[in-house]
Amino acid sequence: MASGAQLGAEVKSVAADVAGYLDSLIDKANGFINSLNAVMELRRAAVRRFDAYADAIDIVVKDAAGAAQDVDQLTRVIDRVSASGRLPYSSVGYS
Repeated sequence: MASGAQLGAEVKSVAADVAGYLDSLIDKANGFINSLNAVMELRRAAVRRFDAYADAIDIVVKDAAGAAQDVDQLTRVIDRVSASGRLPYSSVGYS
């Protein structure tokens, strides 16, 4: 039969093991969340790039057809060019 002190030491040991295991689970969960955040940022960047191409292509198509332009779309493209300091997806800057 174990003494009270011996039983207390065993309980503390098990509690320390459980705490260590839970800490490792929390670390793994944080790593998983961080990887999801990185993937979502890549997805958002891809969507922004697609939207930029779609706006630019639509403007060219409307211009070629002589159709009226969407002012909001033109504004988005102008804002992108102004923010980047270069033409969309070009390595050449403009002055």
